[in-house]
Amino acid sequence: MKIDQQLLEQIILEVAGRLTEKPKLLLVYETTTTTEKIEYLTSKFKEHWRVEVFNADDARLKEQSDYQQLVFLDVNQDLLARGAMGLTDTLSSSLLAKALLHGQSIFFEPAKDLQWLLEKRDQSSIPERVKRYQAQLLKYKKKLHEFGVWFGFVEYLRPSQHVYDRKLLTERDIQKINTSEIWVASTTIITNLARDAAKEKGIQFRVDHEEQI
Repeated sequence: MKIDQQLLEQIILEVAGRLTEKPKLLLVYETTTTTEKIEYLTSKFKEHWRVEVFNADDARLKEQSDYQQLVFLDVNQDLLARGAMGLTDTLSSSLLAKALLHGQSIFFEPAKDLQWLLEKRDQSSIPERVKRYQAQLLKYKKKLHEFGVWFGFVEYLRPSQHVYDRKLLTERDIQKINTSEIWVASTTIITNLARDAAKEKGIQFRVDHEEQI
């Protein structure tokens, strides 16, 4: 049987292309996101990902599914609450719900007025009624975190990160992880042996603070 060398070479090139193809990152932005920020992030991420950018109101979001990383920029209170309560009446919340149901990697960067969700702060000077309202928003954040959504500043996002969502991180867990950085919640207990093992492997911890009010 004679082999068509040209066809064989074409098949090999197609297979090689798929093997080396970068993972797809879906970047969803709000109207408050500046063009400069989108251009900067697209340039930054294109080294490791195939970046596709969509406005949160773009009807084409309904068709998106073949991505490995989903990033929401300038997340507002509306998406925070809708996501935590499982509502799907907007394009963004529908995309989020679908991603959660399929266990896809999701990253939230809060809008400027919600970035306090990422930090530990002194609560002594905040009025009690404000604390109660903030506590409700923190519950939404915690619920989304339990669902698998990670919160942070998007500049720190890299493919080499591992999100660990269990309550206890042990040495055995570290031995199974082959990344340069592990993201954990502030409530996760990291054993001393796990810290030693991470140091030996050159792994750094990034902590997401779940502030209690």
